[in-house]
Amino acid sequence: MEGLGEGRRREPSGVYPLSHRKTLSNLLDAFLRVLCSSVVTCYRLSTEMGHFSRMP
Repeated sequence: MEGLGEGRRREPSGVYPLSHRKTLSNLLDAFLRVLCSSVVTCYRLSTEMGHFSRMP
């Protein structure tokens, strides 16, 4: 039983950095997606506002 416990204790240290890097890259990817979508929405809003201002 002690051997199993030690195995469990040792595993996360080897697995954690990889999963941590994965979550970091996922967060970065999500952040870039949000940034791109916000830029697109801002551009659309500005063009729509431009159309409204051009209207008589």
